Amino acid sequence: MKNFYRSLLLIFIVAYLTPAQNNSLSFDGNSYVSVPHSDSLNLSNQLTIECWFTVQGSSLNDWLGMVCKMEASAVPYSGYFFGLNVSTGIYANTLRFRIYPSLDDINFSFSPTLTQWYNLAVIYNGSIMKIFLDGNLIQETAATGLIASNTFPLTIGGQNGNFWNRNLNGKIDEVRISSIARYDSNFIPTTHFDNDIYTRALYHFNEGSGDLVYDSSGNNNNGTIYGAIWSNDVPGVTAVPEELMNEPDKFILDQNYPNPFNPTTTFRYSIPTKSKVVIKVYDILGNDIATLMDEEKSVGTYELTWDAANLPSGVYFYQLKAQEYLQTKKMILIK
Repeated sequence: MKNFYRSLLLIFIVAYLTPAQNNSLSFDGNSYVSVPHSDSLNLSNQLTIECWFTVQGSSLNDWLGMVCKMEASAVPYSGYFFGLNVSTGIYANTLRFRIYPSLDDINFSFSPTLTQWYNLAVIYNGSIMKIFLDGNLIQETAATGLIASNTFPLTIGGQNGNFWNRNLNGKIDEVRISSIARYDSNFIPTTHFDNDIYTRALYHFNEGSGDLVYDSSGNNNNGTIYGAIWSNDVPGVTAVPEELMNEPDKFILDQNYPNPFNPTTTFRYSIPTKSKVVIKVYDILGNDIATLMDEEKSVGTYELTWDAANLPSGVYFYQLKAQEYLQTKKMILIK
């Protein structure tokens, strides 16, 4: 029953937690958004791209670039590609996340239900690539090297210059590009992405008219629409009883956020059964710096904020122990 409720949550997001979204962009397989080159979009060793999307039907060609920053023909090899293939052939119905020049990628079999909204997030943390679909980690793989920078535009809904008609036949809403690996384990997606210091570009697509999309990150990465049209079809939100939100089916300790941080950071953890929970912080030498939690907790998902204002910059570790579960993760304090 818990797994049923968890799956339900990944489709229906709590309405009162997220501002209403008024518009999305609809792409017809020949349209796209082009964002002029900016150094703020060249991300070398940490990257998160996330968005909401639908597939409306078949497309003219194979790999459809939903969000990418690369030369359309992929030569020279630089930048990143995030898209899907809904045509025929060996990679039919496949999600792909690829970085250049290493050509490391993830290819995940995916057969979308037409017109259904999906949340997709791809992560690169310098050594591992991950794909999350509707908040579920569906695949990860080892990867190496830095992502090569380039001077090509960022494109949404297709590849630069409509190359080979590699463009989406579907809709996109809420695109965020970040200079950090935001997610380490399963999460509950929201229909409204927020800004923070790691956001390099953020598109809410709420303009509703005109041929421009505006970047709300403050980095001025505004884009021009080529052929796409405005739509009032957006990811749906339906209220979920609060008691269902806090029913995890396993112990989880998420990566602290933000990381690096100064001076506060937040830990999120999940407890599937009533347990005594101990959360400690250690320095790089293994010295016990602080005990943040030492008490019995009921089933649920919790957040805990820690203020390290009295500590020097450096590498620290936080550890959660509950029953037989023991997990330790690294964080960096930069002042």
